[in-house]
Amino acid sequence: MPLLWDAEAIDALTETVITRLLVRGDTARAVAMDLALGLSAVQPTLPALALALPFTLAASAIEEMLGAGAPARA
Repeated sequence: MPLLWDAEAIDALTETVITRLLVRGDTARAVAMDLALGLSAVQPTLPALALALPFTLAASAIEEMLGAGAPARA
């Protein structure tokens, strides 16, 4: 079975998410939807719910951790 995620891929994804949330001010939901859209482009056989649900849950958790988000970006 091929390795799907390695440390460099996880670091790159983390950097992308943090940059978009804290530097660019994007919402967690927008980031999650963009990531799901990108994944659907490379894995078109995945069911939509398999893409949408984990990213939506992650976005909700990120928004909760950041509170309103504005204080974290200030």
